[in-house]
Amino acid sequence: DNQAGRLATHSESVDYRKRALAAYSLGLIGESLRDAAAKQRIAGALIGDLGENPSAPYDVQLAELIALGLVRLDNCPDTGTNATPEPGHLCRGVELSFLLDFVQDRTRHPRLRAQAVIPLARLTQGATSENIQAIREALLVPLDPRSKDDGEVQQSCVIALGLLGDNDQDTLDRDI
Repeated sequence: DNQAGRLATHSESVDYRKRALAAYSLGLIGESLRDAAAKQRIAGALIGDLGENPSAPYDVQLAELIALGLVRLDNCPDTGTNATPEPGHLCRGVELSFLLDFVQDRTRHPRLRAQAVIPLARLTQGATSENIQAIREALLVPLDPRSKDDGEVQQSCVIALGLLGDNDQDTLDRDI
């Protein structure tokens, strides 16, 4: 819903349904692309809008989260979930960091936080071992008996951990 979008739709504002469809469409396009730069532009646009517009309509944010989970960027070995990358750098570690921050942001709607967990788990599959370890550990935190996290977030974490468990009987698998 910016100036370019309003001009393209010949309206004073872009309907939230069109915005949600556009976001999801970008995810589908990004999923099938082989061009890394184009995938980065799509992921960057989705991350940028989610980060800059926390009060965007629920449907738009939900579509952007789902779409982001479809755009699997390349791994960068030196960009873990706790690292601070160079400005403008975008790789799978940055995607994972963004989604994990989204899940942990209690100012976000609980259902959106819960919906962010599954794209986070999808993107974690095939990530660096450092990222996988960090995400799996972070998803265990809401399941602690003393956790004050919303039920939706806890339920999504259970599903995500089921996706991430590899049954090799290491400590993290036993914790899961």
